[in-house]
Amino acid sequence: MANAKKESAQPLISHSSILILSIFLIGLVSGQALEPDVRLYGFCAGAAGMVIYFLLDVLKTQRIQRARRRAVKRLSGRLDRHVPRCPPARWLNASRPHVNSDGQFVPIALRSRASYRRHRDMIRS
Repeated sequence: MANAKKESAQPLISHSSILILSIFLIGLVSGQALEPDVRLYGFCAGAAGMVIYFLLDVLKTQRIQRARRRAVKRLSGRLDRHVPRCPPARWLNASRPHVNSDGQFVPIALRSRASYRRHRDMIRS
C-alpha cells in the first residue's frame, strides 16, 4: 500500500518535459512539417504547453516560499517556547559600566534587581 501512495504522488509527466514537447510542436509548425489543416492545432497546443509550463513554475515557487515561511514560523514558535524574551532595558540596566570596590566590572545582566541594589548599596557605604 505504501508503494501505491508513493507512485500516485509522482506526476505522470514533469513540467520540463511539457516545455520540451511544446517547443517541439512549435518547431514542427514553424518548419512546416505538419499539414496546413493541423498547423493551427499544433501551434495552439505548443503555446498552451508553454503557458502551462510557466504557470507550473510560478506555482512551484509559491509552494516553496510557503513551505519556507511555515518552517520559519515553526522554528520561531519553538524558540519562543524555550527561550524567554527579555526586554533590552532589563539586561542593560545602566548607561555606564559599574565598577565594584576591587576595580572589576560587575556583570549587571547576570544579577537580579534586588541583588544589584544590595551590591550598589554595599559599594556606596
